[in-house]
Formats: sequence, C-alpha cells, structure tokens
Amino acid sequence: MCDELVQHGASVGETPAAVVKKCKYTIAMLSDPAAALSVVFDKDGALEQICAGKGYIDMSTVDADTSSKISKAITSKGGSFVEAPVSESKKPAEDGQLVILAAGDKDLYDQVDVLGKKSFFLGQVGNGAKMKLVVNMIMGSMLIS
Repeated sequence: MCDELVQHGASVGETPAAVVKKCKYTIAMLSDPAAALSVVFDKDGALEQICAGKGYIDMSTVDADTSSKISKAITSKGGSFVEAPVSESKKPAEDGQLVILAAGDKDLYDQVDVLGKKSFFLGQVGNGAKMKLVVNMIMGSMLIS
C-alpha cells in the first residue's frame, strides 16, 4: 500500500514522530487502545513532534478515556485533536462509505471534514468513542435478532 502511495507523491515516515514532523495533519487509525497509546506516547511517538499548527486525527477504535488521554497530551503541546472513530468496517472504508463520529477541536474538524461519506460532530472528546459504542451495540443486537 505504501509503495502505491509513494508512486502518487506521498513520502514515508519511518516513525510516528517522523510522520508528524512532515505533516500538518496526522491521521491514526489503529485497532485498539494499546496501539493508539503506543503510537502517541512511545519513543519516537507522535507526541515528540506535536506542536502548534499540527493536527492529530485519531480514527482508532478506542474507549473514551483513552481518547481523552491522547487529546490532553496533544493539546498540552499546542496541537489540535479530533477523535473520529468510524461506524463501519473494511469494505465501506474501501468504497469511501465510512460514517465518522467526530469530537474535539471544531476548527480541526471543519478542516478535515472531507473524510468519509458522512460525518457527525459530537462536541467534546469522548463523545465520539461513546457514540461508536452505542452504534456497535445496536448493530450487534440487529445481528443477533
């Protein structure tokens, strides 16, 4: 995947910090809270290069507490943060049909609102993660029925 993106003009960052250094906006989409925290807080993590003028959009599948912890760290260094979990899976992502449940910095949200088929701004950080949980519960109950 990266090779194809590089062929279209993208550059590769070897670490999360290197990616943040190169980009105005960094988007993370990770599988769980441990991965999301690692990418931000570990050595060569995103937090090392976050500063004023940098935006961090976390589309990872995490709980509200994890999202709040990441948000506080990013904003304490002057960066902007939006949590933006999605309510769909791999196939809708490939087809550009994701529904995004965003919360956090409204200005940053407005700048990156082109992501996904539809997005909803839900206010303060943590609300996106909570809404994703509600959506997952509804979808799960529909599958069981």
